[in-house]
Amino acid sequence: MLLLLIAGVGFYAGIYFGSHKDAPLRLNEKPEQIKPNFNTYDISPPNRATVYTTYNFDVPDTITAQPIPVPIHEAQNIKTGQHILLFGEGNTPLNVLGEVAAVRQSENTPDQILVDIDYNDDETIPKSMMKKGRIILGSIPDARKLPLSALIQDKSGNHFVWEAIPNADGTKTAYRQTAQIPYFDRDFFVLPETDLSGSRDYILNPDDDLQEGQKINVRE
Repeated sequence: MLLLLIAGVGFYAGIYFGSHKDAPLRLNEKPEQIKPNFNTYDISPPNRATVYTTYNFDVPDTITAQPIPVPIHEAQNIKTGQHILLFGEGNTPLNVLGEVAAVRQSENTPDQILVDIDYNDDETIPKSMMKKGRIILGSIPDARKLPLSALIQDKSGNHFVWEAIPNADGTKTAYRQTAQIPYFDRDFFVLPETDLSGSRDYILNPDDDLQEGQKINVRE
């Protein structure tokens, strides 16, 4: 009877362990390796400069001056007397400054503010040459600027940048950093002041091949 019991236990144990051959112990398993990246990335520290925060608008294509409609939630910082930078075709700067002449509530559209513009045009720079304007709202002194190409936005609207961190052997490794961007324009954005030394390098042309912790080829 005892021999039959031992044999039965051995039989069922063989069935159990035989059915679990697809889950072997992996005590010496190595972590997944980061794929190599053979692309070359442009890197640079931020450019330090005073940045003027602006509200950008298209100049109406009419001979007479017409007010600029601005959504009320975007108009809170627009005030009478602010200077306006004016640009011609191809965003060419024009040697003339406009001015905010008045700010008033739209009678027909409650969610809009109307901004009257004094273009200060003359015979040498008539209003017909003016295509775009930028109302100067304020300034950020000694701001950390990077080209807009370095800024990435995910599907949730979060912004991040890629840093190129130096290694002891002289190579660079890519690390993704989230960033709360205080200001961005058509061509550049401003980084928050988290690195007071200003010596960090950022990848200017990130792509989908970048992975966290990759060693990368760089062009400074």
